[in-house]
Amino acid sequence: MSENEKHSEKMKRLKTSKQKIFSKKTEKKGLIIVNTGTGKGKSTAGFGMVFRAIAHGMPCAVVQFIKGAMATGERTLIQKHFHELCEFHTLGDGFTWDTQDKEKDIAIFCTGGIRCEKASVYLEKKGFNNVFQLKGGIINYLKKIKKNKSLWKGECYVFDNRISLKHGLAVGTYSMCSGCRKPISIKDKKSLKYEEGVSCPNCHDTLTNSQKERFRMRQKQINVAKKLGRKHIFQKEF
Repeated sequence: MSENEKHSEKMKRLKTSKQKIFSKKTEKKGLIIVNTGTGKGKSTAGFGMVFRAIAHGMPCAVVQFIKGAMATGERTLIQKHFHELCEFHTLGDGFTWDTQDKEKDIAIFCTGGIRCEKASVYLEKKGFNNVFQLKGGIINYLKKIKKNKSLWKGECYVFDNRISLKHGLAVGTYSMCSGCRKPISIKDKKSLKYEEGVSCPNCHDTLTNSQKERFRMRQKQINVAKKLGRKHIFQKEF
């Protein structure tokens, strides 16, 4: 067999392999891409995605925080030619080293308030005098503020088996995948890749058969414990 024939056979096998993989990827879902790092290119990558969306006639939006006070070519181009498809919002006052106004109000909040307590002390030591925090965190806010008077929208992730909470500290609609420990929604549970106690759309394709079998055995033990009115060791208290 000649080198060209060998190469042709290799490419055929590769094509078959790729087609097999792609044939299984039938589920449509959102994708979050985070471009981070100290080097250049993050904004370029982000705007590249925006212009690709515009080219396909898809509505999109740009929200700039750090460079909000600057005039940029990207903003000029989008607002002049593509404003019907792309919203452009500029926030903030510019780069942080140009905006060190220590008299400006700073509002901080977190789930239970502990991290804000530490952060506020740190900020005050750095000379920021007007630091405000949500006392008791989001949990306390959801507990005390009635829904019709609340500014909170959605559910709050918590670090126990309740997974998420709503107003009045009612348990939310999310649960946790026992395979990857990520929050899963009602929609996720309708996926063919969801199996209680085993996998979800986030991890189904990455878990090995051995892992899935172990998780199935664990879920079986949990179900038996429930029938007997007992709590399985895997179920955390809250």
